[in-house]
Amino acid sequence: MLDYLSIVRAVYSGLSQREVAKTHQVSRNTVALLLRQAKSLGWLTQEDLKDADPAALSGVLGKERGTTRDATFKLPDYNYVHAELAKPHVTLHLLWEEYVESSRQEGSRFYMETQFRHYYHKFARVHKATIRLEHKPALSLEVDWAGTKIAYFDTDRDEMAQASLFVSVLPCSQLIYTEPFRDEKTPAWIAGHVHAFQYIGGVPKTLVSDNLKSGVTRPLFFEPDLNRTYLVMAFYYGAVGCPTLPKKRTSCSRFPLHRTSSHNGPLPKCNPTATSPYRGFRLSVRMSLTSISG
Repeated sequence: MLDYLSIVRAVYSGLSQREVAKTHQVSRNTVALLLRQAKSLGWLTQEDLKDADPAALSGVLGKERGTTRDATFKLPDYNYVHAELAKPHVTLHLLWEEYVESSRQEGSRFYMETQFRHYYHKFARVHKATIRLEHKPALSLEVDWAGTKIAYFDTDRDEMAQASLFVSVLPCSQLIYTEPFRDEKTPAWIAGHVHAFQYIGGVPKTLVSDNLKSGVTRPLFFEPDLNRTYLVMAFYYGAVGCPTLPKKRTSCSRFPLHRTSSHNGPLPKCNPTATSPYRGFRLSVRMSLTSISG
């Protein structure tokens, strides 16, 4: 059994709580809880610990905390809240307003938004599956068009219009660059990349995009066919386009990569033009840069 008095004694001897937690293989919260209990009992120095009763500390960690929620308040349906948050344009504030409205109609007491969020985050920690992804600095730049368009007044056409939002983010530092465009065509797609490079002050090694038409001509599973202008732009800046894998395998991905007894014919060719050298490379670069500057 772990000696809790030795943990308190080690902290009083001059060691930090982090060092004590590592030495005794307990969490820092446990060390802090024991120190708080020791101080509440009047044990402030090592001399006070000589006649201390270890049972006074062993009970503090095993004590079960009773619920602090007032049962007179209506508890929100957090399964519904969790499912609704997956929909676009839905926020916790909107769901809290719906919860307040339904509670008033039923004549029930309701939580304020702070408690509403507190209990939801407590629910999400148990039911929401998450995974931590490690990213290397300057390795990749994730780019895409935002799903929701922005409404604006077009002074040239004297009418309301919608703009597409180009979004780029460095996954390691979470640095974001966004820019609105009138459409999602290739010139706007290339211009968004160039302006993003200028904003972050450099070019990452890989450009991770979705299989959108501005960057990918054919979203093959093993070897996607990139847009020619997009590929030339990537080569010019020394980057590599890496679109995400499509959900369904298409074209040559249906065939095996090695010979089997059931397939004796020649293996299919996958995008032979994707690996062949481009003719007139300098001319293509000039044309791309001209369209960007224009």
